[in-house]
Amino acid sequence: MSNRLLRFVLLFAGLTLATACQTPQVVPVSEASPPAQMAAEVSDEFDDDSGIPNLTGIWTARLRSIYQGVGPLGLGISEGADIDYLRLTIDVEIQDQRVFYGTIRSVAPDGAEAPAQEIFGAIHSSGETAIYLTRAGRGVMSINSPDEIEVCGGRGDEQVMLAFCGPLRRAEAAE
Repeated sequence: MSNRLLRFVLLFAGLTLATACQTPQVVPVSEASPPAQMAAEVSDEFDDDSGIPNLTGIWTARLRSIYQGVGPLGLGISEGADIDYLRLTIDVEIQDQRVFYGTIRSVAPDGAEAPAQEIFGAIHSSGETAIYLTRAGRGVMSINSPDEIEVCGGRGDEQVMLAFCGPLRRAEAAE
């Protein structure tokens, strides 16, 4: 094969590969597209028969936590892994269908209370699990009954490694 033909083949192959490797462009979905029409047919109505549980209210429990670094309340510094109790309270203030918002706070066994943080969450369509996140961490909720949720969460960054898990009970009935 001649030098010139070889260069042409390599150039063509390189251009084809470069085109294939480009990041695809995001194209807006028009209102006339089939997916948009299908989405328009989905009802936004939320009824009690949807299977989505009502999480509004205050949920609380005393849980075991394991951490290294800055403690769960920002108090003290651990060199190794420390295991301690933690009183966790989640106040779900607003729920709109499958999404919710509120605050989460923790209290150490000696009564020291961490500042409340915002919590955002979304409930799976099965109504049995949810995810949540705060600015400091994230976790999963298993919705065991109308009055009990199992919360497993954690955080990992340069200052702390933290994990906790346990059942929270509804402290007061939702309005």
